[in-house]
Amino acid sequence: MLEGVMLDHTALFVLGPREIGTIAGHPANIQLANDNPIGGPQYRHPEKAKDVIKGMITDMHDRHIIEPSTAVWLFPIVLVTKPNGSKRMCLDFRAVNQPKNWVRNYLDDVIVWANDFTTLVDRLARVFDRFVEMGIKLNLLKCQSGQQQVRFLEHVMSERGIEPDPENVRAVSECKPKPPINVKQVC
Repeated sequence: MLEGVMLDHTALFVLGPREIGTIAGHPANIQLANDNPIGGPQYRHPEKAKDVIKGMITDMHDRHIIEPSTAVWLFPIVLVTKPNGSKRMCLDFRAVNQPKNWVRNYLDDVIVWANDFTTLVDRLARVFDRFVEMGIKLNLLKCQSGQQQVRFLEHVMSERGIEPDPENVRAVSECKPKPPINVKQVC
């Protein structure tokens, strides 16, 4: 059943590293938590990260993915390390809020859930149909379907609810801070 939905939507998945989707139709209408334009400061990045970001921006501009803008909205850039070690440039859209009761997204992560498998397959088909309409592409290697438990935004979501990711809890509980060696480190 789930396999059939995925096979019915093969155009949804990227086939190569430079393939991207393009959102078709009218510009998106995004409901915001606050109507005041966001124009705060950008996040600070080390010089090496600035070079990576500049290269990504140049590449996206050359491929007509982005264009120069004079908009008053300004979202900070976040450089994320993917599991394979490569970098992804994202924007921090935490001010944007457009949830449905059975689908959530944050930056480029989307989660769809249901209490039973049949409903899940139906919801995935609806989300996939919408993604295809909009020209959005997914990386099949990153997709997880029909899971009882999923890591999402540093949490674990399951039938028990939302819990902190045990790996993060372990990292914090095992953290042993170095004692200060001078006055500046104390103050």
